[in-house]
Amino acid sequence: MKILIVEDDRDIRTALGDALTHADHQPELAASVAEAWGLLDLYTFDAIICDVGLPEGERAGFQLVRELRHRGVLTPVMYLTGLDSLEDTVKGLDAGGDDYILKPFRVPEVLARLRAHFRRARPASMTDLEHLDLVLQWESKKVTLKGQEVRLTQKEYQLLELLASHRGRIFSRDELLDRVWDGEFQSSTNLVDVYISMLRKKLGEGYIENVRGRGYRFPE
Repeated sequence: MKILIVEDDRDIRTALGDALTHADHQPELAASVAEAWGLLDLYTFDAIICDVGLPEGERAGFQLVRELRHRGVLTPVMYLTGLDSLEDTVKGLDAGGDDYILKPFRVPEVLARLRAHFRRARPASMTDLEHLDLVLQWESKKVTLKGQEVRLTQKEYQLLELLASHRGRIFSRDELLDRVWDGEFQSSTNLVDVYISMLRKKLGEGYIENVRGRGYRFPE
């Protein structure tokens, strides 16, 4: 999972990043709201761990999350903060946060809460995705088109699942390389375009859109 850490304390930021990497996640680190927006413009994240007090203000983390929700971003957000009053907790959750952990915290608890959010984000009983004549069955990883099963390679399926599970969101080629191929290839490769072409041959038109100059998306 790709996770954004917004934390101005370098030691905490580094420790969390190392722990997430060790747990096979892909962390991106930001020390301020400005840096966070720069990363949010580049990537789509599966979760955000956000400090409340940042260089832009004592409660700048709340404003960051409020703006994310205003833009329609539904990514789970976990606050890390030393603000322990009931009023601040309520403000943070009302701003759009999903969880609130007080400092000092224990890293295993943060990881466990992330796992809980991921389980809720896609439970086993989640409704299968249907778009036009295409059906993705999340549990079995089966893809059918007009009632007929479509045979996809592992990477083809991973690419389609990533796009389809974030309908309407644009993924750059670099981000798709990072998420599907774990950054094994340089951005100069045309690997993503090749796999998109193979998917389109198997699925036909109307399922993967090319957004000129920005990347690819699965339609709303």
